Amino acid sequence: MKPGIAQLLTTVATTLATRIAPELNPDSYAVGDARMATVLAVLLAQETDRAADTLARENREMRVLFLDALRHDLPSPLGGRIAGDAHIEEPDLRISTLSAAHDRLSETLIALHTTVEALDEDWARVLNKHIWSLLLRGAESRLLAMPTL
Repeated sequence: MKPGIAQLLTTVATTLATRIAPELNPDSYAVGDARMATVLAVLLAQETDRAADTLARENREMRVLFLDALRHDLPSPLGGRIAGDAHIEEPDLRISTLSAAHDRLSETLIALHTTVEALDEDWARVLNKHIWSLLLRGAESRLLAMPTL
């Protein structure tokens, strides 16, 4: 079995925390640097393990929301943009591909959100709540567990 990236980063963090930091002069800045590198490795391990899943899920959720938005009367430039983004899918699951799509979809989501927040219609208020719910789920799914040192 070959170790994954998250496991390798966890090993680096463990080595820094248990073997390298204790050997450093306790009064040196290097101790703080080793601790910071340990924390970064742990956080990177967490993010690496879930990044593709998070991006793919959020991209899918934004597209579903866009399809729902298309059922309503949106300004034509925005409606066309949403229609295009709702039907485009990533050709692969590389983080760079998923991230680029996420950036584009997020820009469209911001444009949609700005529009529906300014409308005084029931469907716009419902869609606004769905957008906020999507944003909250996204923030919650990115929470990191801070290691204790």
